[in-house]
Amino acid sequence: IALETAKENITCNAIGPGFVDTELVQKQIRKMSYKKKISLKKAQDSLLDKHASSDFVKKEDVSSLAYYLTTNQASQITGSNLIIDGGWTAQWTNEKNNNFKFFNSNFISYFFWAHF
Repeated sequence: IALETAKENITCNAIGPGFVDTELVQKQIRKMSYKKKISLKKAQDSLLDKHASSDFVKKEDVSSLAYYLTTNQASQITGSNLIIDGGWTAQWTNEKNNNFKFFNSNFISYFFWAHF
């Protein structure tokens, strides 16, 4: 889509967030705590261990990036998958040969179209 619409000044990008502190994620934490018989804090920490920042992505971080993508300053950003995950994907390697392991975050991406 990005290639088809680029000449009309329409951009198409994806935002791939890590764990965002939402009710859905809190529900997953409660479920993990119950299933593994661990405290809520331990369950939360086990999720956040995946983020190098050890913190949730904030909803405001995702919305700010989405807003930026609708501005004229971002008019040349198209066809991109912007990862906002506290460093999660930066640490994914294949331990045998230390090559970057391909990660397709489209399953957690939010798609935004902006027309300028």
